Amino acid sequence: MPFCLKCGRELVDEARFCISCGVSSAAQLRKSQIGRRILLGFVLLDLLAAGALMFFLFQSQAPILKVTPTPTETRRPPLQPPQTTTLTPNISPPNSPPAPTEGEENRIREMLVLFFDALNRHSVDEVVIYFSDEVEILINHGKDYSYRGSREDVKQYLLVAFTLAPDAEIKEVNISSLEVGDYEAKVQVTYLVSPKRHNLSRTVFEQFELARENNLWKIARTDIVY
Repeated sequence: MPFCLKCGRELVDEARFCISCGVSSAAQLRKSQIGRRILLGFVLLDLLAAGALMFFLFQSQAPILKVTPTPTETRRPPLQPPQTTTLTPNISPPNSPPAPTEGEENRIREMLVLFFDALNRHSVDEVVIYFSDEVEILINHGKDYSYRGSREDVKQYLLVAFTLAPDAEIKEVNISSLEVGDYEAKVQVTYLVSPKRHNLSRTVFEQFELARENNLWKIARTDIVY
């Protein structure tokens, strides 16, 4: 049963006024409904506030998840095998003769043996055979004597040399260096020169420059140092 909102007495069913204080029951009913609505509003506000507080607390304590976007995979074109180009070498036969072999070195050694043998025998005609058409002869790099001329004219030089040292003998000939090319060669030789009547000797260094003429090695230049 309802009660009076003013005095608290119990209201009689279907009574329009309170029998105690005389307040209209319809007005009290409207006030009661308004009060209930206000109370319900406060309850809803409390629920909303409590829900918001719980949501805030949950968000502050929950771990932050970082979402890393997945990189878009770039499709590369398939690898193509490298293209190879076959080059055909352009090989042409050389115009010059092949490089000299060990046989050419042996020919030069044999020629020098015959040359020094002809010098020891003082045979002018045999010595000049081993010179080229144009020959140059130096003594101590040209400081003491030098000659340059034809092979025939070098005979006079040899005659003078043999006259000044009639008993000179060349011995212990040693080839220390030999460089052979297609048409030129360089030879370094050391030997001893001593008179036959005396036991004295002098070491001589001689540098030969040879030229190839008609497939024969000839002395084009010589430098005698002692």
